[in-house]
Amino acid sequence: MTTNKLLLYFHTLRHLKSKQVYWRVYYMLRRRFRRLSGHRYVLSSVPEQSGGLFFEKSIPAAAHWNPADNSFQFLNRWYTFGERVDWKFAHYGKLWTYNLHYFEYLLAPAVTAAEGERLILDFIAALPRRPEALEPYPISLRLLFWTRFLTQHNIQNPEIDASMYAQAYILADNIEYHLLGNHYLENGFGLLFAAYYFRDVVLYKKARAIVQSELSEQVLSDGAHYERSPMYHAILLYRLLDVLNLTQHNPGCFGADLLPLLQQKAALQLGWLSQISTPAGDLPAFNDTAPDIAPASANLLHYGARLGIQPAEISLGESGYRVLQNAVFQCIIDVGDIGPDYIPGHAHCDALSFELYHNGMPLLVNTGISTYDKNERRQYERSTAAHNTVQLNGVEQSEVWGGFRVARRAYARVLEDSAGSVKATHTGYDRLGLRHVRAVEMSESSLKILDEIQTPVGQPAIADATAFFHLAPKVEILEEGAGFIRTNRGRMEFTGYESIKIEAYRYAAGYNLLLPARRVVVRFREHLEIVMSDER
Repeated sequence: MTTNKLLLYFHTLRHLKSKQVYWRVYYMLRRRFRRLSGHRYVLSSVPEQSGGLFFEKSIPAAAHWNPADNSFQFLNRWYTFGERVDWKFAHYGKLWTYNLHYFEYLLAPAVTAAEGERLILDFIAALPRRPEALEPYPISLRLLFWTRFLTQHNIQNPEIDASMYAQAYILADNIEYHLLGNHYLENGFGLLFAAYYFRDVVLYKKARAIVQSELSEQVLSDGAHYERSPMYHAILLYRLLDVLNLTQHNPGCFGADLLPLLQQKAALQLGWLSQISTPAGDLPAFNDTAPDIAPASANLLHYGARLGIQPAEISLGESGYRVLQNAVFQCIIDVGDIGPDYIPGHAHCDALSFELYHNGMPLLVNTGISTYDKNERRQYERSTAAHNTVQLNGVEQSEVWGGFRVARRAYARVLEDSAGSVKATHTGYDRLGLRHVRAVEMSESSLKILDEIQTPVGQPAIADATAFFHLAPKVEILEEGAGFIRTNRGRMEFTGYESIKIEAYRYAAGYNLLLPARRVVVRFREHLEIVMSDER
């Protein structure tokens, strides 16, 4: 192993919690021992009472399954199985297969009780031969979605109940302590649904401990999920609302001790979502965020209202996101850290990046994500050059690598913060002896961005700075001139540049969906000023 590779591992692993290291080693040794001993999970005896729950209407799932020919669509890819589903299908990658195993599609309005029950039984028959389906994360989601489906259709099937109960205890034996983060919280949610479904006190106590501790840590003071991904924030808010729905409407199972915490965190998360959503109600593409994965913001807000939860009135703060707005523009800016040090797997090099909307339509966007495969495209989509920020001397702000890893990382600091402006810097280029400082100022009808490259006192400027501005796919360039670009959604004017170049890039409109677009690449040294105006 090369020195560079060793340094990557060192700067990545040194941030892990001791708990993560312990459980990673424990699970590895246990797996080896169990392989030698021939360990097998067996079906436990099922409690006498199961089901009988009540739910307020949740958010219906999208129609990703056609029972007529067993065709499925996930991540913008269709596949038709025909008469029988091949549950080990892996041609489209692991994430597609995981979606097949989650079973959320059973909650689409058109799926009948008979169709869904038949599919679940077919999956159960194949389950002993599909070890990846018994990973803790898929089990967590499956327990939640199966519970909702069975309850919705008043299905009581002993074979399904036996499998669910066994899966719940397999999950309880394989909690993702080594990962933590959103996976760990999803484990708690899945166990909670199983505890209510089977009235199982052991599962409930384990689930309650996870949910209480992780909601307290993972929901920041301004309501954001601490991994700073708007997509995962929305996913976990959806899950939290389902858990609130469960506990609120079934008080006879375990009482109401979790309700105050669930209500408080749901209100905070709804408050953050309502502020960070774009004018069209979409999610800005910071960190790992893609469209059509989480429920729409409007659906989440309506669901919360049906459960009696209104968005908390909060100011954006700890998450590091800020929103500046006037009559023409809305600017969403990231002036925060990439996420918790011990779990930065969904982080990108987007420090001081922003997205800009003109009269509600996207003008400047981050590139987004189209894949979770560990390949060149995944590496690019996490890179500095894929975001509307500044790269110095060709170096990444944070050392993203391995698909979901980060070695040395940028830490942000807000220098000035007001209703109409924000100024911040980050430490990502400290190892070069350089600092990028960005100030964003919103006036009555325009937006000004001031980029400054600071160097140590007494030393000459040695930075080779490149600023990237990614135009949304439907933005048309109408005119290019000396220091300005006029589009159908406003004018960009540059001062302090060395060169301006328009080049093609591929915008990620979703998983496995890339659209042609153009970006503006600006080279400068010490100072760059950009003014966005409504002139077209």
